Amino acid sequence: MCRALLHEETKVGHIKWRLVNWMVNPESEIRDHLLSIAKGRVVSEEFAYAGVFLADEPTSFWLLNFYEALEFYAILSGE
Repeated sequence: MCRALLHEETKVGHIKWRLVNWMVNPESEIRDHLLSIAKGRVVSEEFAYAGVFLADEPTSFWLLNFYEALEFYAILSGE
């Protein structure tokens, strides 16, 4: 899911990515920090996301929200 969102947001094409870290329902400090700097988008009432992409290295941070209840925080890094 994160790779597809990264492609949608940056149009960089296919790059090999690996999931570095993820967590379900992250702590409020992590969530609040990401949302303070992230570009967010509400796709539908069932799904919203926010993502941060680092320009000088192939790393991105994602907060995925499903049904305004279940959240996933993920870090991707290029190989």
